Amino acid sequence: MALAKSTFFTLCMLLGLSVLCFAEAVGDHAETLERGKALVAAGELRDAIPLLEEAQRGQPDSQPVRDLLIQSYKLIGIEFYGEDDLDEAVRYWHKAIELEPGNQEILGYIGRAESEIRNIERLLTPNEKRAVLSTDPPPAQSASKSGSPQPPNPEPPTELPIQRGRAGGRLQAGLAVGLLASQSSSETERGMGWHFAGHLTVRRVASRLSLRLGAGHLEFTGRRESGSPDVAKPHFTIAGVNLAGLVPVWHRSEDELFLSGGIGVYSAGRSTYDAQVNTNAFHRVTTMGYLLGAGWNRSIGSLELSAELRYLNVGWSRFPSMWLLTIGVRPN
Repeated sequence: MALAKSTFFTLCMLLGLSVLCFAEAVGDHAETLERGKALVAAGELRDAIPLLEEAQRGQPDSQPVRDLLIQSYKLIGIEFYGEDDLDEAVRYWHKAIELEPGNQEILGYIGRAESEIRNIERLLTPNEKRAVLSTDPPPAQSASKSGSPQPPNPEPPTELPIQRGRAGGRLQAGLAVGLLASQSSSETERGMGWHFAGHLTVRRVASRLSLRLGAGHLEFTGRRESGSPDVAKPHFTIAGVNLAGLVPVWHRSEDELFLSGGIGVYSAGRSTYDAQVNTNAFHRVTTMGYLLGAGWNRSIGSLELSAELRYLNVGWSRFPSMWLLTIGVRPN
């Protein structure tokens, strides 16, 4: 009887100690989570993520903790992407996908970054590739300021560990050709034509903004007035330069949609029919105008193809506004 009572009391003590240890562990995880949240709110993602990972290990079934960790992985990946550290960006995005395999936004980020890494690899000489492969791996990460352990080093990436990428300020040159249609209330100023242009694009000069300096030429012929000879058809021509900003609004894998807008200086000319001599007199002015557009880019190997619809207004009352459909190509 005495033995049974002793065993019962021992079991009660062990159960009590277990409850206390569990409560202490839950309290520790809650405190760790709050510290991680505070660091996320302060923008200190590199210190916050180890704490959130620790909290998630302690509460693996907590959806709020999981969601916060996924969001933190996404944001720190974007941060590394902006620093041109594509490998680290992809590593953190893969961590997010392990927690949420169907996240299409992050899968799109991964596809685009890995495509840029492959494009850079194609530009490396064999000596440069050997130099990259012979580089010593970075030392293991130390503990964070808060004393929480950092996540273990990832497995070696299957891609070449290049710490370059879609660098800010990267210069691209390209060519474009296309068709145009004029827009006017005057019947004689309506017509179809063609245009061609060359441009230099500086990618990501600030945040997501890119700048494009373009120069081009376009021509089209309007319609003659009823009863007038064919020579009376007005002819329109423009040559000029423009500076436009481009901002991506959506991307997935190899594709990107963007908006554009800018201003330009143009030499615009048009012919005017003189019935007395039965010929056209040509008039030309220098004027400022603006353009607005929306377009699509697609990376294909070492090239980037683009299609863009633009609205151009040259600011001269005797010249109609125009819609331009442009197809372009440039090295990636």
